[in-house]
Order: sequence, then C-alpha cells, then structure tokens
Amino acid sequence: MRHFSYIVQREDVVHSPKIINLKADEKTRVVLADRFGLQSVDRLQGEAEVSYLPDGLRVKGHLSANIRQSCVVSFKPVSSTVEESFSIHYCIGPLTEEQEESVLDVNAEDIEELIDGEVDVAEVLAQTLALALDPFPRAPGVELPTGVDTEEEAQEAQQRSNPFAILKNLSDKA
Repeated sequence: MRHFSYIVQREDVVHSPKIINLKADEKTRVVLADRFGLQSVDRLQGEAEVSYLPDGLRVKGHLSANIRQSCVVSFKPVSSTVEESFSIHYCIGPLTEEQEESVLDVNAEDIEELIDGEVDVAEVLAQTLALALDPFPRAPGVELPTGVDTEEEAQEAQQRSNPFAILKNLSDKA
C-alpha cells in the first residue's frame, strides 16, 4: 500500500493539462525518511503539471523539501533544503533506440515508459527527492579523517595515476 500516491490517467489530460499540488503528511514523511535512509523529512511539497503528448505524457514541476540526514563522518544531523525542478516525458510502449540514448544525456529531458496509461505524480516527487539528496552529507566544520579523499580528490588521483590519461593529453594537444 502506498502512503503517497496521486495517479493521473492519460485520458484525463487529453483536452487540457492538469495542475497538481501535493504536500506530504507526517505519516508519509516518516515512510519516505525510512525509504531513503534519512533521519527525517520535515517538509515535502511540490507542484506538477501533467500534459498530454501524442506519444504519452509530460510531467513537469518543482519540489521543495526540508530533510535531515546523518553526517557521513560524525553521524550528527545535517539539515538541508532541497529545491528541485523536473521534467519527465512518459512514452507509450518500449523506448526507441534514440530515446534510450537520450537517457544518457544529462541535459536532455528524462524519458520513462508510460505503464498502463497512468503516472503517479506523488511517486515522481518522491523519486525526484531521492535523486536530489546529497550522497555524502557532512556536518559544518567536520573534516574527513586523514587518508580519506573526497569524491573529487579521488577522481583527480585516478586521472593522475592512469597512464592512458597521459596519452590522451598528448593526443588532445596534437
């Protein structure tokens, strides 16, 4: 049973888009915090416009949330505000090869398969929140232990130690 759900059928938006405003209640926020491994979701609300497309639906909107995560170093609470816009094109039937390739383009609109001619707008908000979370939250002033690199430092070190990176740099200059 879903605690946070708002289903929109494709046939309901054929003639005009539907604007949906959602706000998660306390019980839903507790369920979402547990689902995403958060200390708490103190507020989650969003607005979405669901519009008809000849090959499916488009869900476009914005979410706003206040959350508390655990610091990855000290386990102290880290409070943050999440503001995230989204635009998802839901296509009828399996995705074409071109659509599958555009999924890899970070600047392209997200594309998903439309299942049973409906979309759960509340689930779109929940998944958007999950994708917007900081994967490595740190409390203010907390430093990583000696010998532990940040993600950026680890990537830089990998590039420096990769012998092919030197060859790539040489070929780029030629």
